[in-house]
Parts: sequence; C-alpha cells; structure tokens
Amino acid sequence: MKRADKMTAKKRRRGWAAVATTVVALIGVAFWLWPTPGPTMTGAGAPRVAVDRTEIDLGRLPFEQPARATFTLTNVGAGPLTLDGAPPVRAVQGC
Repeated sequence: MKRADKMTAKKRRRGWAAVATTVVALIGVAFWLWPTPGPTMTGAGAPRVAVDRTEIDLGRLPFEQPARATFTLTNVGAGPLTLDGAPPVRAVQGC
C-alpha cells in the first residue's frame, strides 16, 4: 500500500509542476503579446521630417580622404522635432 501512496504522491507533484509550468508560460506569452504604447507627443501635433535629398554623388575619392556632404532637415509637422545623437550614415558603393 505504501508503494501505491508514493506513486500517487509523485503523480500529484507532476500534475502541479505541469500546472505551474503552464501558468508561467501563459504569463510569459501575455507579456510578450501585451501592446506597448507608441511615442507620445505633448504638443498639438506630431513632428515630421523632410530631407532636401536622399543621396549625394561625391565622385571618385582617393582612399581614406575625408568627404563632407550636407543635408538639410526641415520639420514639416505640427509638433516639435528633436534629433538625438548622430544619425547613421551608410556608404552605398565603395569600401
């Protein structure tokens, strides 16, 4: 009889472990699917940036010679526009 009691106790523990694992998994999925709020603006409208050009051709440049290009950014939206940090730059051709 004691052996049967031990087996029943093991089955109960496995059952609770399965329930606990399922609950933890469901909580994880709920947090993963929870909608995150987008950026909020405190002004009357949202900012919108306009760039005077999207690319520039500097021609042939010697290796490791610095080059400079200027782009004009304009806020065409209704809210204040702030730029944090340096924007990323990508070289399309060359090495």
